[in-house]
Amino acid sequence: MISKATYDLVWQAFTKWTQAELDKGRAVNVAGFGIIGYEELRDNMRIPFIKLSENFLGSHGLEYKPEHADFRRVKTDIKTQPAYASIAKSVDVDKGTFQTVLGNIFQVTGELLSEGVMVDVDLAELGKFAAAGRQLIYQPYNKLKPAPPQGKQTVKALMDFGPGQQPMMGGYPEEQYYYSQ
Repeated sequence: MISKATYDLVWQAFTKWTQAELDKGRAVNVAGFGIIGYEELRDNMRIPFIKLSENFLGSHGLEYKPEHADFRRVKTDIKTQPAYASIAKSVDVDKGTFQTVLGNIFQVTGELLSEGVMVDVDLAELGKFAAAGRQLIYQPYNKLKPAPPQGKQTVKALMDFGPGQQPMMGGYPEEQYYYSQ
């Protein structure tokens, strides 16, 4: 069994590596998940964007809300594949374990988004997906915005809950608070 600490370590290493690639002007093509590209606000400011693959969307029965499916401003032309071996080595995790954990995170993300209820999945520095009725909205992470209040759901916390399970407070699903775009 893989520990929660390993999940956290792998996710942090992956997001750090991905951000470094985006800073170099390269999008990251994650097979079976999608392309992590960026929107360039100015020469030194890039906001990550995730464009899920048709395979990922289809296998989870998801679609982007039509008004949120325009990726023309997102840079995805120069792509690189994740360097799993070097990222795993940088955090002293076996490459196979690293790929398994990352695959599990993406799988659980898809399962949660496809439950058909309103759900938010926060991918930390990579942004946030919101879904209602299997229609997606992607909200990029913007470092210029103030941090959201406490109670934010993260990938690490989501791994504690499987599909169909939501954190509960007082018998009701916990309210999630985010700043709007």
